[in-house]
Amino acid sequence: MNKKLKCYVVIICLSLIGACVGTQEIRWTKTFEKEESNGGFSVLSIEDGFVIAGYMYSGENNRDFWLLKLDREGNEIWSRTYDNKDDIAWDVTKADEGYIIIGTSMTNEDSPSASVMIVKTGWRGEEEWSKTYSINSIYSEGKSIQSVEDGYVIVGNVKFLAGVTGNYENYVFLMKIDKTGEEQWSKTYRGEKEASVSHIVKSEEDYVLLGSTWVDNPSESDLWLQKVDKDGNILWSKKYNELTSNWGKSMLLTEDGFVIAGYTSDGRNSDFWLLKVDREGNKIWSRTYDNEYDIVSCITDTKNGFIIVGFTTHFPPTQMNVMIIKTDKNGKEKWRKIWGSDEKDEVAESICKADSGFMIAGIVVIEKEKADLLLINIEERY
Repeated sequence: MNKKLKCYVVIICLSLIGACVGTQEIRWTKTFEKEESNGGFSVLSIEDGFVIAGYMYSGENNRDFWLLKLDREGNEIWSRTYDNKDDIAWDVTKADEGYIIIGTSMTNEDSPSASVMIVKTGWRGEEEWSKTYSINSIYSEGKSIQSVEDGYVIVGNVKFLAGVTGNYENYVFLMKIDKTGEEQWSKTYRGEKEASVSHIVKSEEDYVLLGSTWVDNPSESDLWLQKVDKDGNILWSKKYNELTSNWGKSMLLTEDGFVIAGYTSDGRNSDFWLLKVDREGNKIWSRTYDNEYDIVSCITDTKNGFIIVGFTTHFPPTQMNVMIIKTDKNGKEKWRKIWGSDEKDEVAESICKADSGFMIAGIVVIEKEKADLLLINIEERY
């Protein structure tokens, strides 16, 4: 499916909430409004614009993988959807002569079953192949993908039946596939007892997985970082916490280690959290950024620091607005901006570098059960 979307420019000055400190401004914002709901979860900067992966509803309760190409000003170049059953794309990256998308395909409308779904495309989004993977489980989801020399490495979450109890336990899987999508090997990990994963990065010949781990109650969790070798064998595994519930969402490889974006919560309050560790996972520094109830989604680096994005709301959660925080290289806050309105929910899901600034992709909820892709283009003058 290739459907032309209507694109509406949002008047920025009527939408800004709060104050900011620093030398940045929002260049423009756009929403992609269509009869069916849609949204973006991953934005990728390319030479002539951006590629965004997410979902597009194609009928009642049915979503398709959605891949959207934009120019540098956010104008649509092309739009593609990829249909299996009920599908949602979480991540996209460059691949041989095109892109590769990973996400989740719901396989049975009558039960909570799902499979990992991967679609390989050409430069214009034309599908070259697609595959689903069950990971020997009734429920598995793909979360993050990395291109490597001879194929791709993917991570996600999988549920396994726990003996005779009838309950399911949460594991993390790591899978290597070749360039045609054929599985070469896979591994599963459980952290402390159960675990979930959000992101993977390649570090020299090894891989680092980011997520969370818990023993009995997911509301009491630790941020979890695990390094494995090129064959998936565990090199080390570390846990970190600030409050009761701690979640890792996105990370960057730096010259001397990793910078991790997550959030930490005591149940009533939740803060953005930035954590720096060395190559062996030893903590260098940790900072939290308090507002009210805040959930982080993604991080990118700047010339002299980092930008983290997500959303902020109250407790119990009501209206959600985009929150953007810029820090220096040691995690000290330089400025923050809260963007949104009182009539809509706005959530930032992903951020990437753009020309002298950054592009944020996310979701704006126009009305109950109706959502659209949200784009925010930020200019920064160093």
